[in-house]
Amino acid sequence: MYFDSYDCASFVIRGLDHLKSFGATFNSSVRLNYTRINLYSYEPQLLGTYDQILANQSLHDDFVDFFRSFDSSKPTSEDWLTALLEIYATFFVDKRFYFYYNDVYWYLKLNDLVPLEITFDEVPIS
Repeated sequence: MYFDSYDCASFVIRGLDHLKSFGATFNSSVRLNYTRINLYSYEPQLLGTYDQILANQSLHDDFVDFFRSFDSSKPTSEDWLTALLEIYATFFVDKRFYFYYNDVYWYLKLNDLVPLEITFDEVPIS
């Protein structure tokens, strides 16, 4: 594994555990449900800071196009469908992913066999 898995749910769980240490009580029948996406890639390539990406116009254009597919403010169902197809192409056709980690951007060439795995987890609140 090249990078630690970033798990948004673990932030919530740590916060609840911290509140519990101060005496808070929780309804134990409540479950936290979350989706986790693991990306499988070859060795990541360091791209640098955003300023460094700006200095390379073709990289910057590709970078912006990549993240545009993940825009959550698409207003129509047609736009959502187009975005879903673009995201599918990103993972399963182009097999590429850009991401931000430790104050710099990275490029991942995704694995040919299994580029991503989606899991659904349920964690009890104790």
